[in-house]
Amino acid sequence: MFPRRYDALALDLLDELSPEDVAAALSRRNDKQVAQYEVTVARRADLPGQVAEVTRLRDLAGYQAEWTATDGDALVLTENNCAIHRVAEHHPAVCAMELSLLQRVLGPEVEVTRLAHAMAGDPVCAYCIRPVAGDAHP
Repeated sequence: MFPRRYDALALDLLDELSPEDVAAALSRRNDKQVAQYEVTVARRADLPGQVAEVTRLRDLAGYQAEWTATDGDALVLTENNCAIHRVAEHHPAVCAMELSLLQRVLGPEVEVTRLAHAMAGDPVCAYCIRPVAGDAHP
């Protein structure tokens, strides 16, 4: 019911840092998120289970996330809300960290590519997730 302006606080703090310090801070945040996600995602044996768990975590973080299977071996993770939109407007590197998070958590045997990007004008952010070509583990 009452507005929450956490983004203003984050922007004020980031604006006090040099570009190098912003990059380092975002990298440390990404490392922390990867570690947090890996704890629960690693418990899931198959790729659909891992993507379901990542989706649950993204949803809890405010992204209104959902996932679907496509024809073939690809899965699509869609984030219907950008929980960090205002920060990303001022610090686009945040978006690269989002993609890095998914790639790192799902591992080297999984390819993650961005299909849609809210900061580029798309209504959502969406990612195609599939086993690396030739990988025998779906």
